[in-house]
Amino acid sequence: MKSVAAIDVGHGKPLVVDEIEIPDPRPDQVIVKLYSSGVCHSQLHQMHNSALERPMTLGHEGTGVVTHVGSDVTHVKAGDMAIVTWVPRTARQGRWAPEPSGVTYREEEVSGSVYTWGQDVLTTGEYVVKVDDDVPKDVSSIVGCAILTGSGAVLHTAGVKPGDSVAIWGVGGVGIAAVQMASILEAYPIIAVDLDDAKLEFAKSMGATHTVNAATEDPIARVIELSNGGVDYSFDAIGFKITTEQILPVTRSGGSG
Repeated sequence: MKSVAAIDVGHGKPLVVDEIEIPDPRPDQVIVKLYSSGVCHSQLHQMHNSALERPMTLGHEGTGVVTHVGSDVTHVKAGDMAIVTWVPRTARQGRWAPEPSGVTYREEEVSGSVYTWGQDVLTTGEYVVKVDDDVPKDVSSIVGCAILTGSGAVLHTAGVKPGDSVAIWGVGGVGIAAVQMASILEAYPIIAVDLDDAKLEFAKSMGATHTVNAATEDPIARVIELSNGGVDYSFDAIGFKITTEQILPVTRSGGSG
């Protein structure tokens, strides 16, 4: 079947929106007609990486309806609302690298196993999760990456408990998800750090108890002050050298790492 997607055709070149060819799904694959897609900073990393093979499709978080199902897939069926993600449903050890989807662009195989910047996605069933029919068709798309990354770091990786102090650097999609989960878990204080006052105000509405604008004050000194000596957990939702260097000195010693 033919569909349309945004395609990276070469390092440093503009993306093109063009027709792709989607084959019938393999036994383990699913086709989802997408309603919406998130936009993750990871896509910029991919576009800037000259070592990645092109042509390349992009995106790894979306919401849509299942239209085709491979013979071995049993957890979804045609007509189901579903989220497309980059995290496999089945727990695995080590780095899992599923084979390319089989999608082609101008008779050339497209690299990658999942994409959501398109009308229809063919991917492994491991990346497709059924959701309720009444979920919002737009904002639910970021559950596939931003929500599970930010909230999962707080809930599962750190294991934040009620009363634990938390600082979150960067309150974009991932950071806001971390703020919300910290609030659900009754952490205190929940300190949001960013360079944008509007984002910091929004973070308050999502559960942040304190905010720090790192453009106008020393975030390290301020977080240590607000937390009476340092936080129990600090999360970097940006990934820059400077934020990595800032989260370490504000975190109390004695944890598991």
